Order: sequence, then structure tokens, then C-alpha cells
Amino acid sequence: MRFTRLYDPLLNKLLIAFYTAFLFISFLKKAILKLKGVEGYDQSWYDIIVDNILWDWLMVILFMTLISMLTKYLLEKQIRWKRILLIHFIFSILLSFFIFYISYGILLLFGQISIAEYFEGTQIYNILAVMDYNFLIYFSMTCLIYAYYYFSDYKQKVNTIANYEKIVSETELNLLKAQLQPHFIFNTLNAIYILIDKSRESAKRSVLNLSELLRESIKIGKRNMVPLHMEIEMVDKYVDLLKIRYNDDLNFGLKVQKELDSYLVPNLILQPILENAVKHGFGNNHLKLDIHVIIEKLEEELVLIIKNDGVPLTYGGSDPYTKGLGIQNVKQRLEHLYHDAYSFTMYNENNWVVVRITIPIRKT
Repeated sequence: MRFTRLYDPLLNKLLIAFYTAFLFISFLKKAILKLKGVEGYDQSWYDIIVDNILWDWLMVILFMTLISMLTKYLLEKQIRWKRILLIHFIFSILLSFFIFYISYGILLLFGQISIAEYFEGTQIYNILAVMDYNFLIYFSMTCLIYAYYYFSDYKQKVNTIANYEKIVSETELNLLKAQLQPHFIFNTLNAIYILIDKSRESAKRSVLNLSELLRESIKIGKRNMVPLHMEIEMVDKYVDLLKIRYNDDLNFGLKVQKELDSYLVPNLILQPILENAVKHGFGNNHLKLDIHVIIEKLEEELVLIIKNDGVPLTYGGSDPYTKGLGIQNVKQRLEHLYHDAYSFTMYNENNWVVVRITIPIRKT
């Protein structure tokens, strides 16, 4: 169980790839020098390929696999770096002994060499002759091991932070929606209360419309983004509620560019703006109100325009259009969902109060 926990197949593949590339370069060097007849490179091809390359490859990979497991163990135990350096220094020396004793031991076991040749091959001067070479190999591969674990840990931390930020963002969005829906229900119930004395039939219809609207809201659930057609359905139900209350004093128009039904928009993004327009659009000199909603695609953006011909903006610090909970809620949700990739503007234009939202195009 501990072996499988400490063993990392991907890291082992990286070590194999690294040392294979190193030995390939070493083989090319020896082959070229042998072909050129350089002194000291007169070994047989068998000795170069089998004894110098394959056996060395096998011994180093086996040893460094064990070292990779030791490294993971040391990291998990949070050993001090000075002690870690000492441990690796000792094992870098042991690497040379390991290669000679194990490789010659296997050859002896399979009858490839005699006992005398075994002791001759494992003499200390043979080991010392390649100890500096193996020291560099050991620490090169050890650096690769630590780099692997460092970047793995870094990637894991980045993913953890990203998941945490996503959870926080979704929680904040749900809190914003939790603020919005009771606010909307409260205002609608107030409107129904007023209707009871004026028209019981209208009040009954309003209750039914409100129940349908809430049913759709529950169906959507915690989704922050919905297809445009679902948002339009919610708007239609909300406008039906408004028309029951205001009758002919309220006129509503909707124009949606074709083939936008599957485009994603924030859930309940239009309703607070419509509510805000009705609340502040009617006035002493504005007893009737026209509200138009226009939704269209402009290059790589989706544009939502909500305009009314009611009381204009005053652009003062206390303008009621801009200070309501609904408008602030919409802005905060857009910020959470799109960061700097959206725009929200509100302005007067030719006797219309215009709210213009642009958001990046997203499809289901």
C-alpha cells in the first residue's frame, strides 16, 4: 500500500525519458569516436551497447525510481532541507556502488563472469573512476524529481484556489439572487394587495400569474445562466402581472433578433430593470408608460436594451433610477459573471430612459 502511494508512474516515465535521452547522446559520442578510431574507444559494439548502455540504463532507472519514492516520503514528512541535502549526497555516492555491485552480481548469478572477475570489477578504484559522473547524473535526475513535485503541487494549489474562487463567486451570486427574489415577491404582493379593493378578479389573476412565475423560478433553480428563451418567458409572465395592475396605462414591446434563443444570459437579468422602469417611470407628467425591450447580436456581443418614455434621469447623486436594490443587484451579478467583459449604461435619449447592457456571447 505504501509502495503504490509513493510510486508515481508519470514521474517514472519522465525519469526514463530523461536518462534514455542522456544515454542516447552518450552512445552517439562513443559510436562516432569508435568509428574515428580515437584511442580509448576501441570497445566492441556489444560492450558499448550491452555493458555500457543497457546495464547502466537499467541500474540507474531502478535506483532513481527508489529515490523518487524516497523524495516523496521526505516531502510528506517535511524534513528540513539541510537533512535532505545530506541524505541525497549519501545516496549519490551509493549510486556508483549500487550500479557496480548489482550489475556484476547479476552477471555472476547468470554465469556470465567468474567470482574472480566479480571481485576484479567491483574494486574501489573502478567505482571511484565514475563516481563524479554518477554524482552529476544523480543530482540532475533529483532536480527533475523536485521540479515535478513542485509543479504538481503548484498546479494543485492553483486548481484549489480556482475551485475556491468559483465556490465563493457562486455563493455570492446565489446570495444576490436570494436578495432579489424576496424583493420582487414583496413588491408584487403589495401590488396584489392594492388590486384586491379595485378588482378581485384582477387580484386572482395576479396571484395565479405570480404562482406560475415562482414555479418557473423554482424550475430554473440555482442556475446563474439560462437560455434567452427562458428569460423571455419569465419576462412575459412578469409583464402579464404588470398589465393586470396598470391596464392600458402600460404598453410593452419586445423585439428579439432571430436565432438568439439558445444564447445564455444571466437568470432574472431583465425583470429588475423592468420593475425599476415601472417604479420610477410613472410620474405626475407621465401617467402612461411605454417600455420596449430590444435584444440583438452585435459582432461577438449580446446587446440588451430596455427603454421607457417615462420620467427622465436627472443624473444627480440621488437619482432614484440608479439607487434601487434591483439595479445594484444587476450590476453586481454582471461583475461576478463577466468581470470586465460587460458594460452597463443608463442614459436619456430622445425622451427615452435607456438601459443598455452588453455581454459576451455564450451558447448552450
